[in-house]
Amino acid sequence: MSELDVLESQERVRRMLRQAFAEVPCPDTFKNAGDCGPLLHDVALELRRDFYNYEPEEIHYLLPMILEDMLDTRTGDDIETDDAESLVLHLDPFWLDDAVVRKVQLDQFANFTPQQREAVCEWLQFARTWNDLTRFRHWVDAAIRYWCHAACDNAQDSQSAGQTAT
Repeated sequence: MSELDVLESQERVRRMLRQAFAEVPCPDTFKNAGDCGPLLHDVALELRRDFYNYEPEEIHYLLPMILEDMLDTRTGDDIETDDAESLVLHLDPFWLDDAVVRKVQLDQFANFTPQQREAVCEWLQFARTWNDLTRFRHWVDAAIRYWCHAACDNAQDSQSAGQTAT
C-alpha cells in the first residue's frame, strides 16, 4: 500500500468512526467529573491496556476516541507497540476462556449499532496492516471475526426486517 493509500484509508476509517459514534452521549459518570470531550493521549494509552472495569456506556463513548488516537499515534514498530496488541485483545470477547470476563466484554459491546460495529470492523481491518501488530495478527483476525461477523449479521437482520415489512 502506498503512503497515499494508507493516508486515504486512515481518513476513511476516521470518518466512519466519527459518523458512527457521533450520537453517543457522554456518560453521566464522566459529565459529573467534567471528563467529557477528547481524550488526552496518555489517557488513551492507559485505556488501551485495560478497559475491563468500565461500564458499557463508558466503553461505548470511549472506544471510538481510543481507536482514533491509535490511528494517529501508532509506533510503526513491531516490538515497541504502545500496547496496540492489548487493545486488540480487548476487542475480542472470546480471547480468554473465562465466562465472567466474556460476559463483561459482551455486555460492553452489546449496545453498539450495526454502523458502529462496521466502523470498528473497518478499524481492525486497517490496523491489521500495521507493523505494530505483525506479531499479533492472529489476535487481530479473531477480533475481526467478532466485529465483522456481528456487523454483517446485524446488516442482514436489518435488511431482512425491511424486506419483511414491505
